[in-house]
Amino acid sequence: MFKLNHILYLIISFLIILLLLIFISKNKDEKKARIIRFILGISLLITLIINRATLVHFNHVYYEPDNSLKPHHMFPNSWCSINALILSIYLIFDIKHHSIAFPIFLGIYGGMVASIIPTYLNKQPFFEIDTLTSLLFHSIMILSCFTLLFTKYYIPHKLDFLYFGFGMLLLELIGFFQIHALKYKESMQVGQPFFDSNPVARVLTGPTVIIISATFLVAIVCILLNIFENRIIKSENYINEAEIDNKSINN
Repeated sequence: MFKLNHILYLIISFLIILLLLIFISKNKDEKKARIIRFILGISLLITLIINRATLVHFNHVYYEPDNSLKPHHMFPNSWCSINALILSIYLIFDIKHHSIAFPIFLGIYGGMVASIIPTYLNKQPFFEIDTLTSLLFHSIMILSCFTLLFTKYYIPHKLDFLYFGFGMLLLELIGFFQIHALKYKESMQVGQPFFDSNPVARVLTGPTVIIISATFLVAIVCILLNIFENRIIKSENYINEAEIDNKSINN
């Protein structure tokens, strides 16, 4: 974490994401936008599947002495991995519903945290397929989330943060099931601190920290975007009224 390889990756991925967002934002053709969303969804899903397969193979997730790959082992056991799966489904099948607020904001929040502070880099080499695919699917997830926002495919509403709260609750229930029923080593930060080195985290476990902080973050973002959208509507109405007045004067 914060070694040369990691820092270079962050810089390069940030520049690529920025350039792609500029390019995608200029597109006004809905058919092309649909193709872009589909490509992002497929890319995210393929990268996630490769990442999950390698994690299982190297026994980084499960109590499996023979490292055998079983069907239920492929199911994600972290916020970002399951969020990538959910988001890819929305993108591939072009599901346009306000519930997409959950994977979008968790994708931005979790994707950035996991990209900037990938704690697994302390435990495994940078140039390993599970490490690289993990960093890659986080980057694709961030790009996908901002694409949906920048192209106004999803316009936040001030109450959409409720979807985030329900979504996080569902993830924690899945985590308990994976740990107690499927014998996962760990899942969805259940019973674990968000950051091991943080003294506060010894009292507040990961789910508490992420739910409280991210919910407030999403609520603030939604409210600000809603205010910004209202200002745009008011300015457009003002311009339209001014044009009508000018036409009436000219006539």
